[in-house]
Amino acid sequence: REAGMSALTQGLGVGMVASLGAAVAAATGAGPFALGAVAAASGLAHAALWRTHPKKTPVVMLHSVAGDRAGRPGSFSLWCPPPMFEAYLQYLKRRGYHTVTLTQLYEHLQHGAALPSKPIVLTFDDGYLDNWVYAAPLLKKHGFTGTVFVPSDFVQPDERVRPTIEDVWAGRVRESELCLYGYMNRAELREVAQSGVLDVQSHGRTHTWLP
Repeated sequence: REAGMSALTQGLGVGMVASLGAAVAAATGAGPFALGAVAAASGLAHAALWRTHPKKTPVVMLHSVAGDRAGRPGSFSLWCPPPMFEAYLQYLKRRGYHTVTLTQLYEHLQHGAALPSKPIVLTFDDGYLDNWVYAAPLLKKHGFTGTVFVPSDFVQPDERVRPTIEDVWAGRVRESELCLYGYMNRAELREVAQSGVLDVQSHGRTHTWLP
């Protein structure tokens, strides 16, 4: 905290000095130099304020988004039922939240890049198939995006995209026919990445549990 206040004080101090110099320059007819000094002062003060007062941004971690169906593997123990997940998205929308990517958050924290009001980051660990089946369509439905962290050994090699809840909404399949348990394949990862609904990032290779 002390370092942050020091940076803020220094930034504002330099900004005030530069502004004073600009005022003097303007009074003496320096013209363009005065404008440059004003711009420099504004930039210094702006940078100091962004670095010490970034927007508070919640980062939410989820895993599986699937209902509890017979045959659910024991490893799928961190799960959120789709109706609960959609209710959460509806709550975020009512409260005026806007999803941002981790890249946007980094640029904000490091360089003062602007973020929308009430930013939030939604992340999904492990690349579960239900992130494709439920999470991505529900995010898209409500105008949100997320980030999925995928261990490369978990990626299934199939190149067929499997039905999602969007196919259920369109009447093409029944919800009971959706494949839920497993992990996304290469085609599905490409699809969510290209659509922009999920930013695909690395979660290591093997997800090995250390003793």
